[in-house]
Amino acid sequence: MLPEVRFVQALAVTLFLEAGVLLVFWKLNAFRIKPSWKPREWLAAAIIPSTLTLPYLWFVLPPFVNSAYYILFGEVLVTLAETLLLSYLLRLKLRNALVLSVAANTVSYSVGLLVPLF
Repeated sequence: MLPEVRFVQALAVTLFLEAGVLLVFWKLNAFRIKPSWKPREWLAAAIIPSTLTLPYLWFVLPPFVNSAYYILFGEVLVTLAETLLLSYLLRLKLRNALVLSVAANTVSYSVGLLVPLF
């Protein structure tokens, strides 16, 4: 299977899983605030961060990072970038956005390990 096809599959699964994490945090009022997220904002926050960061993780970063540290370095970079995006898109404090980003990335990474698409 072509790497581009695998990428699109991984992106679709990532978007689905991370959108679910956002929804759970919102429904549980995890940050003890009354989020005023509108459906459009939630959808943007569910799609934009991973859509912007996953291509870098898959296609741009590998030639520049030692393969022994690629996953650790890549996931940390993605989590930090998505923290900033989530903070902006959902008007969250950085600490709360970081918790959300770590949770979302942990879920999608873990599922990727347990259920390989390839």
